[in-house]
Amino acid sequence: MVITVTVFFGRIQEILEFYKLPEIDTLLLEQPSKLAFKYQCKCAIQKTWTNLLKSEIDNKSTLKYINAKALAIECPALFSVRQLYYSHLKVEVIHLVGERKWLQLFGNQESILLLIVDCSNFSENFSTEQITVITKISTELCHQLEIKRLKLLEGLRIASTATQGTTVSNL
Repeated sequence: MVITVTVFFGRIQEILEFYKLPEIDTLLLEQPSKLAFKYQCKCAIQKTWTNLLKSEIDNKSTLKYINAKALAIECPALFSVRQLYYSHLKVEVIHLVGERKWLQLFGNQESILLLIVDCSNFSENFSTEQITVITKISTELCHQLEIKRLKLLEGLRIASTATQGTTVSNL
């Protein structure tokens, strides 16, 4: 039984270290509230996996050409989808922080992209519940952008195949 407890606490310590969370001893001494610790864990997990994903993208030859900014903010082919979900996101955030704070925090494309990709970077401006709402809207925005992008790519592939078929049959 002692081995099981030792293994359990050892594994917990590994997880805390991986996500850069406080050590077990610190948690026992300070004992944050359940909601505060849950929020801290959620932010740490999101930040860790975002950084790992960014690192993977940088290390993969084909993934480094994906431009999240172009996809989420600039691509004209995705305008209708982006406008629908971005408008919803903007209205929700303005409702939470006010128009002046929106302009202050999100007055440039990089901040808007950061809000969409990882709103926990602005956690001092939002409650846990508000971050959850913003994350859901942002996730749906990214999901719908990806669906539209894939449909456009499929259309290009079909058009390209049809064009190649026509070219071959004309020869």
